[in-house]
Amino acid sequence: MIKAKLLLIADWLFSFRVVFLLLAAISAAGIVYGFVFLTPVQQNKIVMPSFLALLWSIMFYTLLLFTQKKPQDPSEKLSLIKHFKLKVHRLFYFLFTLVFIGLTLAVFIVTLRLLSVLH
Repeated sequence: MIKAKLLLIADWLFSFRVVFLLLAAISAAGIVYGFVFLTPVQQNKIVMPSFLALLWSIMFYTLLLFTQKKPQDPSEKLSLIKHFKLKVHRLFYFLFTLVFIGLTLAVFIVTLRLLSVLH
């Protein structure tokens, strides 16, 4: 029951990947615009918030993209090679999760530092 609800929420959230890509494109355009057309004094008002939005949108897009299909536990008896491949796949999924948690903390720290600079 809970697993079915979580799968419905995951499918619903996966539809937001286009929104995060669009936000990343707009943020990248804001960064380019700031560096090309604005003076260095005015760049802080456009480039830093655009950079933060780009970081967060790429992070959420990556989260939605890579966590959509988690490798399942086998319900049937598998051969030794297939069982080993499944275990390796799950290991890399776990390692990716740890790396993603670390990147989330790094982006959060960067966000706090940039917000303290803006104020």
